[in-house]
Amino acid sequence: HTPLISGGVFEQTDDGRRPLADVRVELDGLGGLGWVAATTLTDANGRYILCGLGDDRSTYLYASKTGYRLFESAVTLSGNANLDVEMRK
Repeated sequence: HTPLISGGVFEQTDDGRRPLADVRVELDGLGGLGWVAATTLTDANGRYILCGLGDDRSTYLYASKTGYRLFESAVTLSGNANLDVEMRK
């Protein structure tokens, strides 16, 4: 009965969106103060899911992969959410 966040991680190319595998996706459970509440890697299709999340409504999602800039976004948890992530070199 806890919220979950899911989505896809991709990079934009001249041919359109290209899913990225093995991207580390983390959720900071203390509003950006460095307590990792959940972490996962994207699958071969760039998909991820973070579940079993706590009650902190305001938090941050980070995505990282060697060769790409760190992605970060504020997230407000109020039930399940879908968040797609665009990585940039």
